[in-house]
Amino acid sequence: MINIDDILDGIDEGKYPEDPIVQIPPPFENDAGSIWNIAHGAFGSATFIRSVAGSVRSNHYHQTDAHFIYVVAGVMYYYWKPVNPHSGAQEQPCKRVRVKTGQLVFTPPMVAHATYFPAETIVVTLNKYKRDHQHHEADLVRVQPLVTREVCPAILNGYKCCLPFETIRDAPTNNIHCGTSHETVEGHEYGFGLFGGGFSE
Repeated sequence: MINIDDILDGIDEGKYPEDPIVQIPPPFENDAGSIWNIAHGAFGSATFIRSVAGSVRSNHYHQTDAHFIYVVAGVMYYYWKPVNPHSGAQEQPCKRVRVKTGQLVFTPPMVAHATYFPAETIVVTLNKYKRDHQHHEADLVRVQPLVTREVCPAILNGYKCCLPFETIRDAPTNNIHCGTSHETVEGHEYGFGLFGGGFSE
């Protein structure tokens, strides 16, 4: 897990971390309560976003922009993979991480990403550049969805789950989950048998 100072130093040098989760310093606490400095630096904009349960956002990458996403309330699944338009890297499986309330993730440029919200969730993004509609659209490139609103194929076998269908990792022709693990909204992880032979927590 990388800290905010290392990320900011890396941005100036064009170096970005592979792990999106950012370490937040401990809060300052006194009789009035607590203060968390979740990020610092020069930001072009800040955005407050409410997402309804089951919604999917992003499925794109930014050519030059970068942003932090802080989960204020709820839970978010963050999907990402680097993009290299000349190598076909976009066809490789993406990675996924569960981001809880109070956690922070960082998205550098040229990293395809998507977010899925199994429960109503509020996030704040801190963006490197101005985020009005015109500037935002000019910098982003939409990709084949990393994740869709479809449910995981495991549901067809009667398994309870909260994650949606991942277009690259989960084979659309298979009626069981094709990934190595699956998670519930509470974060419990299940492993599915290759031939629908049950699951283990």
